[in-house]
Amino acid sequence: LFPYTTPFRSMYLGAAIALWLALLGTGTVSARFQMWIHAGDLLWATLLTAVTPNGPFFLFFMFVLLAAASRWGFQETIRTAVIAVALLTLEAAATKAAAAGAAGVGFGRADVGRLLLRSAYVVIVGSLLGYLAEEEQQRRAETATIARIVAKIRTVASLWSTFDTVAADVLELFRANSLLLLFEDLQSGRTFLWSARCKPGGELQVAMSEIGAADADRYRFDRPGDAWCVSSRVSSNPVPAEDIVALDRDGRRLDARPLALPDGWIADYSIDSTLGVSVAFSDIGSGIVLLFGARPAALPQ
Repeated sequence: LFPYTTPFRSMYLGAAIALWLALLGTGTVSARFQMWIHAGDLLWATLLTAVTPNGPFFLFFMFVLLAAASRWGFQETIRTAVIAVALLTLEAAATKAAAAGAAGVGFGRADVGRLLLRSAYVVIVGSLLGYLAEEEQQRRAETATIARIVAKIRTVASLWSTFDTVAADVLELFRANSLLLLFEDLQSGRTFLWSARCKPGGELQVAMSEIGAADADRYRFDRPGDAWCVSSRVSSNPVPAEDIVALDRDGRRLDARPLALPDGWIADYSIDSTLGVSVAFSDIGSGIVLLFGARPAALPQ
């Protein structure tokens, strides 16, 4: 099948074996080297497609898209698809010009149809692979983060030490500047307020105080949902409902209600980019966690 492509296929196989031997036993590969490999794959796919305009070697572009998805994510896969479409267009123009013996010759209907079909195929497959790769990387990052936090929780003895340990990881994860935990002990009925704040030098300042029964009402407020996020442009209290995204415990979107935080928190913390979630600790107690100055876009992708 396509015997005139044998030299090209042999060179491609030789290059692949040489690259495999060069990387054999290598622990890590630099980002620049990965880019060079990726560019080489694109050029090989273009070359094999050029020598077989109606052949099956166009499918080599699918392997390039799959490599981009596994190495990086959605954006890089889409960029690869766009570059592949540009290379296919140049390859089609060069092949047509060489066949006609003149660079100014135009495309026929069949040529245009084949080019559009291949371009659409590359973009669709690239979008699908990029999306799936992005979702998989997000799940892996979430699993790794949760496992790291849970492992640290198991190594500490007291609830105070647990909060101290978890607060540092949560603030770093969300790139937030402050964290509050309002917790009510079910057995004793006592209410505690834990706070963690990142100082300008990066040092974590942690404090704990018990809220007396007479002051407990000052810290009670209507929650928009089981979890919510306040828009980064908000600076007023109460926060209008249209600037809040609220979810129930099953992750379904709710019609948010205006959020009025306690005045004491407003004086000490900036309410823009605030995340809140209700928490329950089995038979120990329940409460609420607030993150101030959070950046959800900073989560690992």
